[in-house]
Amino acid sequence: ETGKGREGAEQLRSELLQERLRGQEQALRFEQERQTWQEEKERVLRYQREIQGSYMDMYRRNQALEHELRLLREPPTSWSPRLESSKI
Repeated sequence: ETGKGREGAEQLRSELLQERLRGQEQALRFEQERQTWQEEKERVLRYQREIQGSYMDMYRRNQALEHELRLLREPPTSWSPRLESSKI
């Protein structure tokens, strides 16, 4: 009887150890997965900042070009006779 009890206790210890190892492996996999997701998130945020910066550059350039176009479309201003004949 004592031998069977010891065998049973050894088997329970072995199963407990296996479960602890499985739990540790699962925790490690979870941490690795979390780290991967964190890196992906940072990469996406960095890319979004780059796109936003490019968009703002393009927007400013577009505004400058539209302003230039408005100036080119304006009719030429006539010279005032007073300005042409004024002496400085």
